[in-house]
Amino acid sequence: MKKVILLLVLVLGLVNGVGAAPLNLAQVPVEAKWLAHVDFEALGGTDLWWLVSQEIPEQAQQKIDDIAEITGCDPTEDIYGLTLLGPDAKEENVVALFYGKYDQGKLESLLKGNAAYSESVYKGKTIYHWVEKVRGRNQCGIFAADSMIVVSQSEAAVQQMIDLLEGEGKSLAEGEGPLTGLVEAPEGVVFVASAQSLNELVANKPRAALAKKLETFTLKIGEYDGCYLDVQMDMVAGNDADAERIAKSLMGLRAFIELKHGDSSEVSEMFDATSMKWDKNNISVHFRYPSVELFEMAKAHIMKKRLIQKGLTELNKLKSN
Repeated sequence: MKKVILLLVLVLGLVNGVGAAPLNLAQVPVEAKWLAHVDFEALGGTDLWWLVSQEIPEQAQQKIDDIAEITGCDPTEDIYGLTLLGPDAKEENVVALFYGKYDQGKLESLLKGNAAYSESVYKGKTIYHWVEKVRGRNQCGIFAADSMIVVSQSEAAVQQMIDLLEGEGKSLAEGEGPLTGLVEAPEGVVFVASAQSLNELVANKPRAALAKKLETFTLKIGEYDGCYLDVQMDMVAGNDADAERIAKSLMGLRAFIELKHGDSSEVSEMFDATSMKWDKNNISVHFRYPSVELFEMAKAHIMKKRLIQKGLTELNKLKSN
């Protein structure tokens, strides 16, 4: 899934989101079995994002400015929301909904420069076709509105979105579907991801042993009370026995970390900020921690790793001489 997200962002790494950045259930097909949504507009208002933005190096800012010049879009300011969704686990059926400000003329020029560029029309809407350069996969998409772009590898999936946006399909907002009741995101949530029949979606993933025991999974991340990062994870296992295995695995992981980092006050504080509830086949994990402290902790850890890596590199140079 990580590769899918990165691929779709890179394909139109210029596209940006609408003013309505929260998850819009009216634009999610009722058949969707999984989705992930990032509210970049809400993220931009958090303490955590402000801290991260201060660390953007000049070299990266120059690349961002170059992208803005070429596409008419600033990726750090004009992307308001991104929704990824699908009816199954097949990558070709993933649909990406980009929300924001964009220059359609510049984007069309970029697409027309693709060697495999072509167009088709569905119900009066132009569907653009191209091949992305990273992995050579076919892509297609539409400018759905002044502030929305739809992209998928599947033309049928894009056509389904056209039907939905034209009022000819059923959305999650108006019908009972696999994700009904799972993805409602309260104010303050910047990221929500959910999957129904997760055990079926990951059936062919050999490294997803725990996920194969879950019927549903929902993750919500936000910032509340102005400065606290809040993470809520809710899981429903296929049966009570599977829930017990998952709960005990999580407790075992915590015990291992405590054993390895028992002298770390930071680790102790983070565990104190974490709670788990387990009732029959339902498991929930909650974490809340001050955003600034979490950022400084992560920054110090990264700097430590960089210093160690730099020291090892210098040592290797001395050995080679």
